[in-house]
Amino acid sequence: MTIDSTTLTQPPATLNRARVLRLPRSPKVIAGLVILGVFGVVAVIARWITPYSPNATDTQNWVQHVLVPGTGGDTGFPASYYPLPFGPSAAHWLGTTVFAQDAWSQLLASTQATMFVGLIAAAIATVLSIIFGVTAGYIGGATDEGFPACPCSSCSRITSRQPDPASCSWRQSSP
Repeated sequence: MTIDSTTLTQPPATLNRARVLRLPRSPKVIAGLVILGVFGVVAVIARWITPYSPNATDTQNWVQHVLVPGTGGDTGFPASYYPLPFGPSAAHWLGTTVFAQDAWSQLLASTQATMFVGLIAAAIATVLSIIFGVTAGYIGGATDEGFPACPCSSCSRITSRQPDPASCSWRQSSP
């Protein structure tokens, strides 16, 4: 009996490091990464670039006071005013709100909270998917077939495809 030594002397297959570290070349992926990067940078530096506090109000200068019809003057009712927000200007890039707050400052401040909530939701979804997937794979059988239908049923309201519980497969829904 002879041993073929050619298979033993070949170097082991290694991952091509350049291929693993290379960014995807899809324009959609690159556009998504750029948008996510811009929002990430804005979320980090928003507190330093806001021109006003997001909660600051100035009812005298940041909102127009419009007389409510039928009040004031000789009507017998005291003058009543309602606030009308200002439109975009050099002082307020996106204008002001009815509550006399700067809309640009509120947008910048809310970016950080929105990114945080999105990342937490993605992390929770990932952890739950891993737990359900590992549990279904470990138990096997009908559990392995049934668990994937649970998360998909919540997604079926968004997409036009719905799970078919009888066969545990996807079917096209009728319009």
